[in-house]
Amino acid sequence: MPWFKNGLRQDRRYHPQRWRKIAAKSRLMTRDRCCLCSSRATEVHHAYYGLDCFPVALGLLVSLAIATWLLGIQVWTVGAGILCALLWNVRLPIPGHEIPGWQVFPLCSYHHSNSKGCAHNLGNYQVFPNKWRNKNTSKFLWRLRFGYGLKIWF
Repeated sequence: MPWFKNGLRQDRRYHPQRWRKIAAKSRLMTRDRCCLCSSRATEVHHAYYGLDCFPVALGLLVSLAIATWLLGIQVWTVGAGILCALLWNVRLPIPGHEIPGWQVFPLCSYHHSNSKGCAHNLGNYQVFPNKWRNKNTSKFLWRLRFGYGLKIWF
């Protein structure tokens, strides 16, 4: 549900204090260039609005190993079910903690639009009734990440 601050409509998917810093950092890293072309980046795109499960799953795996070692009991049976659930595309909302180049990407206005081959085109973007689950397809996400990496180094 949106809220209002300074007369502007705000969305809870964007942390009001941190979003400007995250957007500025992502644009600075690419020298203010779009990840998909050489145009000037005018917008910053969220590829998805949640946390990748890998760090959470890895933490759970380490915790299970430590618990098994300390307690001397087998906790893998319970932990395996939880680990599978985490790896099965569970996403936790993390507004204000996005990682530039991994979750957010600077784009020009054309590549952020609904045009073919762009970030919000239905071929590249999946829309769900729950807006927290909206995300780019894996193929397009890796295209964004590759483009971001190229802009950083070249």
